[in-house]
Amino acid sequence: MSKKKLITKIKKVPRWLKRHLNKKRLIVIGIITFLVLIKLISSAKSGLKVEVAEVKKGDLIESFSSSGEVTAEKLAYMYFPTAGKVAWLGVSEGDKVKKYQALASLDKTALDAAYQQAQNMVRKYSATVDNIHDSLKNKDSSETFAERDIRTSAEATNDYYYNALRTAEYNLQNATLIAPFDGIISSFATGLSVGANVLGTSPAFIAVDPQTVYLKAEVDESDVTKIFPGQEVQVELDAFPSETFTTKVKTVDFVNSVTSSGGKAYKIAVELPENKELRFKLGMNGDARFILSKKENILTIPQTAIFEEEEKTYVWGIKNHKAVKKEIKIGISSLDETEVISGLSVGEKTIINASTKIKEGTKIKYVSSN
Repeated sequence: MSKKKLITKIKKVPRWLKRHLNKKRLIVIGIITFLVLIKLISSAKSGLKVEVAEVKKGDLIESFSSSGEVTAEKLAYMYFPTAGKVAWLGVSEGDKVKKYQALASLDKTALDAAYQQAQNMVRKYSATVDNIHDSLKNKDSSETFAERDIRTSAEATNDYYYNALRTAEYNLQNATLIAPFDGIISSFATGLSVGANVLGTSPAFIAVDPQTVYLKAEVDESDVTKIFPGQEVQVELDAFPSETFTTKVKTVDFVNSVTSSGGKAYKIAVELPENKELRFKLGMNGDARFILSKKENILTIPQTAIFEEEEKTYVWGIKNHKAVKKEIKIGISSLDETEVISGLSVGEKTIINASTKIKEGTKIKYVSSN
């Protein structure tokens, strides 16, 4: 075909379109074409929206925490040995006391009378026993059953009053309460005053040495093997929300005990700093963070980036805006982060809180959490 004839045919195309397509059809085709182009452009830029974190270098502390309560090593609930009337009160609530200091005393009139009566009864029945033994002298093998009954009855009565004497002596001697150590009087019984009648079933007051306070925590058997005396602990108390106290483990119980919820746990005593100005008070609640290990300048990623399949550890990385599954090896973990031993390098992006929709090659649109 000559060049002239080709040009002539091309010129005839617009006339052909005019004959076969009206104006309305041209508009529809134009709109459809525009929408297709928009969709193609949009799909090229779109992807599954995810949150990512970069692999970074830093320090990591492996630990676990347990709740606890402040108590004291030297803590005494002071009871009178028996009921009676308070004759003397030598302290007030909050007073500092010295070891062996007298604190309070009951009226000893009735207690002394009980002691004297028990002493007299012991004298009486001791003489009765001596008299019976004398009458049965040289009758070790010929004692009748009646004589044995009389002797045994007298001996038992004498023993009864001897024990009554011991009890009366104890009650008399302990009618005055004595401080068992240096400390403070932290709590008074309601209505405790001179002239008041008290019972021996509830404490008159509580004595405590505030310099012996510690945090008592409980851990189960799966964790107790990780704890030892002298181990570093970070203590946070609810009363001091902006402070962390670095201390150490005092003791680890060898025998477990029943918890308030009915389970079994091991009690751990955690030291507290010097109790200046009596900041640490009995009953304060807090948490003990037991330090298991520390590493510095290591690769770390959020724990939420890690998942496991068939006993292997993986993360979702990103390459060319597509998800890439990477196997990694991990080390120690803190509350939020995990050490990466191999499989990743500094600056790489990993998907955190990954959706189950993510597959190898899934297009990704991400925002950074760092």
